[in-house]
Amino acid sequence: MAPAVRRNRDQVGRIPFMAVPAHAVFPVHPQVAARAARSGWGISKSRSKSSLGHAAIIHTLTMSASLAPYPSRLPRCSASCQAATFGIEGVVTLPEFTKLVDGSTGPLIYKGKPVRTIAYVYCVGNRQPAPGNEYCSKFCCAATVHASLKIAARDSELRQYHLHRDIRTYGKFELMYSQSRERGSVYMKFPDETPPSVAKMADGRLAVTVVDTQTGNEELTLPADLVVLVTGMVPRKNQDLTNVLKLPVGVDGFYNEIHPKLRPVETVVAGVMIAGACQSPKTLSESVASGLAAVTQSAGILLKGFAELDPLVATVDTAACTGCTDKCLASCPYDAITAVDTDGRKVAEISAAVCKGCGGCVPICPENAIDLLGYTDAQMRASIDSLAKEPVS
Repeated sequence: MAPAVRRNRDQVGRIPFMAVPAHAVFPVHPQVAARAARSGWGISKSRSKSSLGHAAIIHTLTMSASLAPYPSRLPRCSASCQAATFGIEGVVTLPEFTKLVDGSTGPLIYKGKPVRTIAYVYCVGNRQPAPGNEYCSKFCCAATVHASLKIAARDSELRQYHLHRDIRTYGKFELMYSQSRERGSVYMKFPDETPPSVAKMADGRLAVTVVDTQTGNEELTLPADLVVLVTGMVPRKNQDLTNVLKLPVGVDGFYNEIHPKLRPVETVVAGVMIAGACQSPKTLSESVASGLAAVTQSAGILLKGFAELDPLVATVDTAACTGCTDKCLASCPYDAITAVDTDGRKVAEISAAVCKGCGGCVPICPENAIDLLGYTDAQMRASIDSLAKEPVS
C-alpha cells in the first residue's frame, strides 16, 4: 500500500463522530432513498419514521461515488484515444494492468508468456479536444508510475517506456517520478497532434511507433510485450438520481459546486454536499480533503439544529393566478411549484423551502401573477422612476 494511502486511512480513522440528537431528523423522499441505494450511495437512517417515508439524519446528504473507468472499447475514438488500438491482444487499460500486477508475484506473466518490455501510453480518453473529455483525470500519471515501480522492484531486467504528453505527478508524487527514472524507466514525450500507434508484428509482439520530441521529433518504433493504455475517469451515468435531487451537472458530466474556492462542496440544492470524484477527477488525498470539507459543512447544520431559508424567493398572487399551471410548473428546475385547489379553483403554489429564487418562473407567467421577493415589479418600477427623476448634468 502506498504511504499516502496509509496516511489518509489513518486520518479518516481519527475523525470523531458526533452524536446526533433524536429530534434532528429530516424526511427523505422514498425515491431518493431507493435510487441512492441502487447507486451505492448510502443515506443514514434514523430509528424513527415520518409520514413522508424514511427519515435521514438531519438535513444533509453527501454525494461521493460517481466515477467510472474510461471504457476499453469504444465505437469511435477521438484524438489521443487513437494512441492505441482497442481490442489487440496485449493491449490493456490501466485498471486491468493494476489488477494484473496486484494479483501476481515475481516477474510479470501475461497470457502464459513472460513480459520483458512494457510501453505505457498516457492520456488515453482524457485531455481531448471537444467533444471529447477535455479534462485531466490527475491521478493517472501517479498511479501508472506507482504501478511501474512495483513491477520494477520484482523484475530488475524489465524494460519500461512511458510515452506521454506531460507527466503530472505533482506534489509529493514527484518523488515517485524521480525514483522511476533512477530505476531505468524511459520517458518519451510525443506531440499532441501525433499520438503513438500500435501494430501487431509477425512474431506476435507489439510494435509501438512514437514521435519523440526530445530526440528532434524522430519517429521511433519500440517492440513491446505489453502495452498499457493509461486511461482516466469518466462520470458514472446516474440520470435518475440526478433528476430526483436536481443536482447541477457541468459540461464534463461531473456535479457542479456553487463556487470552486468559496463554497467548494456545496450545491445549489440546500443540504446536498458533493465530495470526492463525483465533483471532478481527484487523487486519494484530494478526495479525503473534500470529504472532510463536506463533513464539516454537514456538522455546521447538525450543530445549529435548524436550516436557514433564503428570503428572496418567488411568490404567487393567488387573486391574479388563473390556474394555467402548465407553463410555470415546467419552468422550475427544482419542482418548487405545484398546483393546488384554493376556494374551489386551481392556482399555483410555490414552496419557500424548495424555491432557490432563480426567477425563471416570473417572466413565464402570462398573468404576471408571480413575483420575486426583493425584485418585484413594483420595486423595479420604483427604481426606474427614481433614476428618471435624477437630473442629468
